[in-house]
Amino acid sequence: MESVAEPRTKAESIGLMEAVCERGNLWSAYERVVRNKGAAGVDGLDRLAFKAHLQQHWRTINAKLLAGTYIPQAVRRVDIAKPSRKAGCGRSVFRR
Repeated sequence: MESVAEPRTKAESIGLMEAVCERGNLWSAYERVVRNKGAAGVDGLDRLAFKAHLQQHWRTINAKLLAGTYIPQAVRRVDIAKPSRKAGCGRSVFRR
């Protein structure tokens, strides 16, 4: 009796990085950034400049991603201010 193999996702059948680098997947991610009005990164490229950069350098970037040799630039750090806690509002109030 043969066992039925569980169906594999596209990412599992062709490899995760290959799935990430598929044109449709990348285009979908890029459209979400544009729709969300994503800000420029540490390199200063806005959405339009990024699109032009990808059109010119995508083959090289894709090859490096698939080979595992791509090294991304630093990510811009953004601190999010948190409201200060008032006395007596901490967790210790609820402990016995």
